[in-house]
This record gives sequence, C-alpha cells and structure tokens, in this order.
Amino acid sequence: MSSDISAFSNSFKELYASGKNIDKLVNKFPDLSDNIKNVAKDVANGKKTMSDFDAICNQASSSASKFTASLKSVAANMAIMLAVNVAIKAASKLWDTLNITVEEQEKKISELSSSIETLQSEYNELSQKQDVTDAEKRRLEYLERRLELDERILKAEQAQLFDEKTGNKFTDLFDKDNLHTQYLGEMNYQNKDSYAGLKFKYDNRTEDITKVQDQISEWKKLQATVEEGSKAWDEYQKRIDNAQNKETKYIDQLSNQENQLTINLGKYADNIEYLQSQLDSGNLTEDQTATAKEQLSQWQQMYDTVELMITDIQKLNGTYDDSAEQIAKKYIGDLNRAKTYLGGYNYSNTGVEATNETGKLIQDFWNENILSGTEAEIAQNIELWQKVTEGITDAALAMNVYTEAKKNANNVELIDDSFIPTISSSIQQLATQLEPQFAKLGEAYKEIFTTEGFSLNNVDNSMLDGLREVFAEIEKEVGVVFDESTLDPFFDTLTNSASTADQVQQAFNDLATAYLYSTETLEYLNEETAESIVKQLEEMGVANAQEVVYDALNEKTQELALEKQFLAETGKDVADATQQDINEYLEEAATSDVCAQELMVLALKKAAVNGVFLDTSADITNLLSLAHATGIATENLSLLARAKSGLALAESQGNESMVSYYNSKIEELGKKAQEDIFHFDKVNVDFKGAGGSKKSGDSSGSSKDLHKEAYEKELKELERMHKLGLISDEDYWKTRMDLNERYFGESSVMHEKYLEEYQKNEEDILEGIKKLWEDYYDERKNNLKDLISYAEKLYDEEIDSLEANIKVLEEKRDAEKKQWQEKIDAIG
Repeated sequence: MSSDISAFSNSFKELYASGKNIDKLVNKFPDLSDNIKNVAKDVANGKKTMSDFDAICNQASSSASKFTASLKSVAANMAIMLAVNVAIKAASKLWDTLNITVEEQEKKISELSSSIETLQSEYNELSQKQDVTDAEKRRLEYLERRLELDERILKAEQAQLFDEKTGNKFTDLFDKDNLHTQYLGEMNYQNKDSYAGLKFKYDNRTEDITKVQDQISEWKKLQATVEEGSKAWDEYQKRIDNAQNKETKYIDQLSNQENQLTINLGKYADNIEYLQSQLDSGNLTEDQTATAKEQLSQWQQMYDTVELMITDIQKLNGTYDDSAEQIAKKYIGDLNRAKTYLGGYNYSNTGVEATNETGKLIQDFWNENILSGTEAEIAQNIELWQKVTEGITDAALAMNVYTEAKKNANNVELIDDSFIPTISSSIQQLATQLEPQFAKLGEAYKEIFTTEGFSLNNVDNSMLDGLREVFAEIEKEVGVVFDESTLDPFFDTLTNSASTADQVQQAFNDLATAYLYSTETLEYLNEETAESIVKQLEEMGVANAQEVVYDALNEKTQELALEKQFLAETGKDVADATQQDINEYLEEAATSDVCAQELMVLALKKAAVNGVFLDTSADITNLLSLAHATGIATENLSLLARAKSGLALAESQGNESMVSYYNSKIEELGKKAQEDIFHFDKVNVDFKGAGGSKKSGDSSGSSKDLHKEAYEKELKELERMHKLGLISDEDYWKTRMDLNERYFGESSVMHEKYLEEYQKNEEDILEGIKKLWEDYYDERKNNLKDLISYAEKLYDEEIDSLEANIKVLEEKRDAEKKQWQEKIDAIG
C-alpha cells in the first residue's frame, strides 16, 4: 500500500473510533483519490462498512503499484528508444557521408564548371583592358590563381565522378546512375525489361519458333508422301496451319520486344560512349583504366547481343533491310585482306582464324567509311584505301591515314598504271642511264684485272679519256646529274704506279657506287622490277647486285611506312620536322632507337630533296642536329652553315664579290652535303666488270643474311630496351609484331623467301601476347581477391565501430535507467 493511502487509512480509523469529524482529515490529503475519500465519508455516515473502506484502499494501493511499475518500465524503454534513435541518426549520418550519388557529383561539377566559366569571362574582360589599375591587377592575379586551382579541383571532381559512376561499393547499389548497379539490374531476370529478362524471353521464343519450323518442315515432308485431298493430307494441312499460326504468334511476341530492345540499345550506347571517352581522355589512373575497360567490355557485349537480337527479330517479321549485308558480301575479300594485313585475326593452335578486337574495329571502320555510298563510290574508296595504306601494318595508323586522305580526296591522285615502273621501263632506264658508263668501266676493269693477274700497265690516256667522256659528258635528257669531280680520285689511283690491287678495286667500287646512286635506277624500285634489275646489274659487273637492290627496296618500304605514320600522328611532313618534333614523336611512340635513326635519316633525305640547304641558317642548324644524331658526316653541313653566315655578312656590307663567292660556295657545299646524306648507310657496289659477278642464285644467301641481320639488329635493340624496362610488355610485343610485318610480312618484298621465318615469329609473338594476357588476368584475379578482402575488412571495421557505438549507447542507457530507478525508489 502506498504511503499516502496508508497514512490516511490509519488516521481515518482512529477518528472513526473516537467519533470525530473527518472533513479536516480529508482536506489534509488533497492528492488522495476521490473514491477513497467518498467511501470514508460513507463509512462515517454509516452508509458503508469498514470492510468496504479497506477494500477500496487495497484496490487503490494495487493500482499505484502497477502505475509505479509502468512508470519504471516506461523510463527504461525511453532510455532504449533514445539509444536506438541516436544509433539511427549516427548510421544515417555515416550513410550520407559514404553515399555520394552520381547525380550529386554531376551537380557539383556543373556548378564548378559554371563558376570557372564566370571567372574566365571576368578574367578575359579584365585582361583585354588597356589601362589596368592596381586593384584590377591584383584581381587578375587572384583570378589566375583561382582559375588554376579550380581547374585542378574540377579534374579531381571529374575523377571522383568516374569513381562514383563505375564503383561497386555497397552504397553504390542504391545509386541508379552507377554503371555497375545498372549492369546488375540488366542481369536481373526478374526485371522483364532488362537485358537478362528480354534475352530469356527471346531465347525461349526463338527456341519455340525453331521447334515449330522443324515440325512444319517434317509435316510437309510427310504430306508430300500422301495423295493431295486425301484425309491424311488434310490432317497434315491442319497441323501445318496450326503450327504456322503458332509461329506467327511467337514472332508477334518477339516483335513486341523490339521497341524495348531498341530503347535499351540506346542506353548501352550512351554508357559505351562515356567509358570510351574516359579511356580516350588519357586522364584515368591505371586502376581506373582497368575498370573502364572491363565495364566497356560488358556493355559492348550486351550491345552486340541486343543488336543481333533486333536483327533476328526483323528478319523473322520481314522488316530487315539487308542491302548493307549484300554490299559486305560483295567486298568481303577486300575487307578480309585488310584485316589480315593489319592484325585483325587471332589464330588457334589448329590454325583456325577468329576476328579479334582489332579486326572488329577495322570491320566497323569499313562499314562506316568505305562500304558506304554508291557502287562507284565504294570502288573508289577501296582503291584509295589500298593506295594510302600500302606498307602500313598498324590498324589505327591505317585508318587515320585513310581518313586524312579522304578529307583531301580532291588533292589525292590515284596511281595511274602508266606511272608504275614496269620491267620493260626499268630495262630501258638502265640501258640509257647506266649501261654505257658501266660497260666502259668494265672494259677498263678487264684491262687491269686480267686473267694473268693485276697490272696497271694498260692504263693509258685513251682509257682515261674514254672514261672521262662517258661519265662527264652525259646528255641532259638522260636524266642523270653526276659530279665530274668524283672521277679525280679514281684517276689518281689508276695513274699511281704504287697503287695496290686492293686500292684499285676500291677505286672502281667507289666510282661505280657514286654513279649508281646518282641515277634513277633504284628510285622507282618495286617488287615487280627488283629481280629484273638485279639480273641486269649482275650482267653489268655488279657482284653484289642482289644485296644492293633489296637493301634499297627494303629501305624504300620502311621509309614509306615511317613517312605515313609520322604525317598521320603529327600532322607534319617529315621534311618539315625539327629534331624536337622527332624527339617528341618518339617519346610518345613506343619505337626503338633503330627506328628513331631511320626516321631522322628520312627527315634529312626529305630536306635534301626539297633543297632546304639553300634556305635559312636555322634550317641548316636543324639539319646539323639531325646529322649529328644519326652519324652522318657533318663537315660539309658545318662549312655550309659558315658560308651562310659569311654570305649574310657580305650582303650587309654590300661586298658584291664576296657575295658572289659565298653563293658559289653554298651551291658547291650544298651538293656535297646532299651526297653525304643520300649515300649514308648505302650498300657499296662490288664492281667486277661484265662477266665477273656472281649470279643472283649464288648471291641470294648473302642478301638473305643481310636482310635478317638488319631485322636482328632492331630486334636486339628492342629486347635491350624491354629488359631495361624502357618499354612496357605490351609495347614490346606490339613492336615485335610491327618488325615481323615490316621485314617478313606480305607488304614486304621478302615475304615468300621468309615465309617460314615470318610464321615462326608470328607464333612466338602470339604465344607471348597470350602469356601477357594470362598474367594480366591472373593479376586482375589477385587484385579482385585483395579488393574483396579489403571490402570485408572495411565491413568488419564498420560493424565493429557500430557495435562499439551501440555499446556506448547501452552503457549510457543503463546509467540513465539507474538514475530513473533511483528517483522512482525515492518516490516509493
């Protein structure tokens, strides 16, 4: 019984026994229940008994106890609810911190971009003012700093956007704009409009259609075995009609999916474009690049599959336009050749070919850029492709070169057959430009190197005059410009009685070499004419004719590829390239030092052909820099540079005689410098006179060895760079493939001779690339395991943290509960 009720009961019973008035007693207990007071008055007035009073007091006391217990329970529950509420608020705050959505990040970037635009506009306006105040200067300085900082912040925010858009954190599962979340949604079979849901229906319906079509085919075969109009025939016809109705129904159901598939295709295309643009930007980290490639592959696979599904549906319902397919079939041979030359196929161990990613890119490029337009336009496109991509083995380069050529199609003259050197034109050219000189040189050689041995006794004025006449007095229409002074060291050696056989042989070699490279014999060399020229040179006394010709042909092929590649990737002609241009290009391209030298030599040759020697001193300085880098003799170029400076001084002083002298000197030194460049690294002629050379069959071995030696030289340098870590594994194998194509591929002139070497190299390269991909996927697998472990660790840490927070809240709750209990006990 509560203390108030007990006190009132005791006092009331004492008053009742003494017969005193209880009104004063009632007033002393204002908080007491009216029921108790009224019953007490009724007992005093004789209306109720003392038992009634005790009952009401006991009942009131029990209610008070229950109320006190309830009050204690409420107090305890309030503490728990408070703790839960605090925990929910903490979790909500943590969620908001972790869950930054794509939409929120895009909004941040939009606002920041808008701010940058506003600041840039203010900066542009201020910077264009003529008279700027000190305050405006300070504002400009601030704007410069702020814009630079904001650009860096923008870049960081864009990187964050990429992470939010492609991430796979737990919180990303609740972000509808996250690509990983979207992909999981597309893989959800329960979503009827998702990729998985639609494909499930598509697979079932196409399977149903196939079964029905098989039934129709079988029933038609059986129907053909019975008499038309018979009961059996009619039964089969009924079955056929029912099956065809089913087929129509299934096709209609598939057609109903086409609109949703098309909508999905647009979404996939947007995601593909975003990921591809991020990869193309070059701003991604290594991890981000791997993520982008992985997700791009997923969306591309879905896109390709859905596109095929739409095509199949259209073929079934009769709405498919197959004109593009018909064109593709017609020109499939040209496309396949392009894919073969540019590495568009992978080959299995059994030799079966399969289009790889490069092949798909080539195919897409052809469909969009070459196999479009009228029949005549397509034929012109293919002809242009074949012309401008000849000798190129890199797919991206070939497509870039074609695109540039197409832009300037009006300026591109397709090669006319009349301009292609033929065997007959080559024979005629050698007959007019080379045969008279080498025949006369051969006669002299036989007079000196006789069957009895070496002797200079037969060297006389008649021999020397005949040689001078045939070499020095060449008619202009022959088309040969030969420096007559080259004869002087030759004559000096022949007229010196102390000259040895080796010295005289070298003199013949030097003269033959100088004259051969001054003609156009090797300028228009091609695969068709090469062997014919070899045979003619051998008949004229060139013992190493095959080495000379095929070295020149190889060099020509490589220079053409280098020239096209440099133009496509830099927008500059090699002839206009400075050392800095070449260095910048080589830094960006994974190219060996050997290739770098070839590129610089090509730049020098182009400059020499274009007469850059006669231009400014700066041009000569550039050429000197290139020559130093390649190892080409620089004496004449250095003298030419000095002559240029002397000419400038003479002109400033008005000294006409010195101006005339320097102009003459510049022309002379320019020709010599050109010779230094044109003859650099050329194969020297081994001249033996007519009938004294080896036949091409005998010399093929040396030519083959020379060709392989050049290949092995580049390969050795490439392997050195790879071993030192100067180039990546991927670039190493790519360059290996380029080397193999350049020296032994179908676009080279040695493909048939080195077919076995080419195939062996290709197998090694493909095996290396396969190993590279296996290592890559193993690494990815390990990285994924690490990521999973890391995610689990973070999860455990978050759980531990939440449990710790809950424990603190529980302790706080228990403390508060204890305080409430003490207060309640104090009341009781």
